[in-house]
Amino acid sequence: MAVIGKSGSGKSTLLNMMAAIDHPTSGEVWVNGSALHRFSEGQAAVWRGRNLGLVFQFFQLLPTLTAIENVMLPMDFCDLYTDSECEQRAQYLLRLVGLERRVKKLPAHSRRRATTRRYRPRTGQRSAAASG
Repeated sequence: MAVIGKSGSGKSTLLNMMAAIDHPTSGEVWVNGSALHRFSEGQAAVWRGRNLGLVFQFFQLLPTLTAIENVMLPMDFCDLYTDSECEQRAQYLLRLVGLERRVKKLPAHSRRRATTRRYRPRTGQRSAAASG
């Protein structure tokens, strides 16, 4: 999915609402049968980890973590995999974007590709890419 529009038209607000990052001041936000406007921060984080993928304009990677650690982090938050499954899945996802030799590093030119894998949902569906 791509969201396109003029500056100030509400693209980031829409995506933040659909990802349960922001909450509406009025009304409701429903995505795939989930009432996002009712979620706590913890519930929203788990929902995001299991249901969608976002690539943020500024990557949202932790600079003190390696590429593999950044990819594994959301899997750990969602508690979907064992530690060994997390590492195996992270290695597989990094291989998909050609970063298998850089798992212990995070060079600047690899940040967007690593972010794409970090936000890939468990279901194996394509990630939604967005820049705001």
